[in-house]
Amino acid sequence: MTVDSPNVLEHFIPIRAAHMVRQLLRQRGLSAQRIEQFQRLADRIADQFHRATITRLEDFLEDYAPFDPDQDLVYHHREGGGVLALRGERFVQSLTELLKTANYRQLTQKMIEESLQTAEGWGVRYSVDFANFDVLHVYVRGIQRRRIYRRARWRPWRKESRLVEIYQRVVLLFSMKAGHRLGSRFDPDCIYLKIFKDMPETEVDMMMPGSRVRFSWTDRGKILFPAIGGIFAGMRLAKALVIWGPRISLFIRFVALTSILKWIGGSTWFADWALNAEGDGLNFTGWTVAAVLALTFYFVKYWLSHNRTTREHQGLLTNNLYLRNLGNNGSVLFQIMEDAKEQELRELYLGYFLLWQHAGPNGWTTEELDCQAQACLRKLVKREVDFEVSDALRKLRDFKLVEQSPTGHWIAIDIETAIERVAGMK
Repeated sequence: MTVDSPNVLEHFIPIRAAHMVRQLLRQRGLSAQRIEQFQRLADRIADQFHRATITRLEDFLEDYAPFDPDQDLVYHHREGGGVLALRGERFVQSLTELLKTANYRQLTQKMIEESLQTAEGWGVRYSVDFANFDVLHVYVRGIQRRRIYRRARWRPWRKESRLVEIYQRVVLLFSMKAGHRLGSRFDPDCIYLKIFKDMPETEVDMMMPGSRVRFSWTDRGKILFPAIGGIFAGMRLAKALVIWGPRISLFIRFVALTSILKWIGGSTWFADWALNAEGDGLNFTGWTVAAVLALTFYFVKYWLSHNRTTREHQGLLTNNLYLRNLGNNGSVLFQIMEDAKEQELRELYLGYFLLWQHAGPNGWTTEELDCQAQACLRKLVKREVDFEVSDALRKLRDFKLVEQSPTGHWIAIDIETAIERVAGMK
């Protein structure tokens, strides 16, 4: 199960607000005067949003200060633990609302687990202990579908493919429980924020703290088979050392590389002790020594193979997160705030322009505006977008740029009046 299905569209409009204005003004039939008027209106609206965004961002940074793990300033607060926890809950709630304004959608733990199960075998798997988290929220935006390929397990000469959802933006918000198992790196009193780009659904678990490599059957085979080979190598070496040690030449003893091999090779009493009285084979003690050496070789080989495979996967994890990480903690607030401002401007610009330029004196119904906006976005961004018409009309009413007729139709006010109203707002 994923956050979207083919029949559910996103509200996110993937075009900058300023670029949208330029694209709208390129339509045929617009006079130079109308172009200049709409550009002035767009600039006035952008100034209002910019001032409001700065004020709101300062409030967010102040609320986040006691929970910021990157805080390098002295922060004094007199609140008790209960009051501070309540402030943390309010901050998380406020940030959740801001993410919704920026058209992020939340992935629940159930969605993450189901997505990882359906993606089994299509990437490096990591295990996450959700019991370590006190709060864990994952938000995604800009969902695209891409085709990935792999070699078939039983037919390696052929490739398999499948469509995987790629999240263009992923925001991770979490805090740890007091008794978590991830060590002192994560302070239970802090709230951590992270933002990533281009994250496939098959790799959502890798960005979570404390994720560990979960070996596939292929990885286990790479570790197991060389380790089994180590048993036979150990048995052969043990046999050679015990039976032929007293008889090897001086040249072999010097090539042995380790002092213990040289010592065994040069000590006749060891062979007499390990051989039968007739000297025709190993006794029980000799077999015990051979078994110990074989097991030693096995565990050494297993440990080396396990570490090598783990380092390969951890290197992949480090490289992926290094390339995809866009920000941490306080810097995430700047990006989310900018995303929210841009999204609101896009909806407001598009809603007013269509009503002002195309709806005529009788206006449009809510459904007509929604349909026309989605058709316009289809031309502008070359994809299907679900225009959030109710949110756009709410902002237009707040700026007093539209009026509703007795029949329920929405009518844009004259643009000169609109410019004056926006300029007069505080």
